[in-house]
Amino acid sequence: AKAHFTSVDAHIWRLLWKWAMRRHPTKGTGWVKNKYFRVEGNRTWAFTARSQAQGITRLFRAAAVPIVRHVKIRGQANPFDPAWSSYFARRRTTTDD
Repeated sequence: AKAHFTSVDAHIWRLLWKWAMRRHPTKGTGWVKNKYFRVEGNRTWAFTARSQAQGITRLFRAAAVPIVRHVKIRGQANPFDPAWSSYFARRRTTTDD
């Protein structure tokens, strides 16, 4: 999942860079980088928008979404069989965080 989120971020970055270069065809790459991208922590190409009303707005990164692993239900488990009721009760108490 992390690799897919990272590839989504890379694709969005490519689209934003093409948009910025298309929007300012007479400006150089350094000017476009300084206008739309800034350094934030260890990220050197963070897309930002500056406005007087809201200040600096940052683009959300898909890779920042925490990955949550899910435990599969046993193949033989049947929620309608009373013999498995304790199994499903145990799952409900451990997964409701």
